[in-house]
Amino acid sequence: MAVREIGAERIILGGHLPSRSYGTELSKVLGSSISREEKKLILGENLRNLLRSVLEGKGISIDPPAQ
Repeated sequence: MAVREIGAERIILGGHLPSRSYGTELSKVLGSSISREEKKLILGENLRNLLRSVLEGKGISIDPPAQ
């Protein structure tokens, strides 16, 4: 429902620790009927994009080196 209402680009995976297991929260994303690309955004790409400017300002690259 959240993806439909606000878009996958605005969601970051979180948990309800310690009351819920991380596996339970992860399965909500993995078992949902959203695209693979939307799952990738929620499971990490959105957080990486959010933190990129902060970390790069400190001289830390979060992108893997080109091969």
